[in-house]
Amino acid sequence: MDGGGGVRASKGSTRRPLQDVWLAAAAAQAASVLIYLRSGVKLEGVVTAFDAYAFLLARGGAAQLVYKSSVASVQSAMILNLHEDGGPPGVDRERANRAPARRFGGHSDGVVRKPLVERRKLR
Repeated sequence: MDGGGGVRASKGSTRRPLQDVWLAAAAAQAASVLIYLRSGVKLEGVVTAFDAYAFLLARGGAAQLVYKSSVASVQSAMILNLHEDGGPPGVDRERANRAPARRFGGHSDGVVRKPLVERRKLR
């Protein structure tokens, strides 16, 4: 065990806790986040700063201090790049953040493709 609820790391390794990595990425990328509190309240805004106990959430020119102990879950509106070196190879961030493809006819790249089998009208 790591002894304190943090991230398990080998000797000499200096890994940051996942919540710090996630919050730093959200702040650096100015990503809009949804925060669900334990009380059921939903907050929305951009994380501008954080420490071990709280973070600052900005929205509409106002800032709100949110204590981490009151948070149930946090969700971002876009995929966050958690890798300091630009991300894992083979991941196209622009494509990953697009809206999902429509079920019939449309694709996420905007190209309308013909069906493999042409359908004929029945008389």
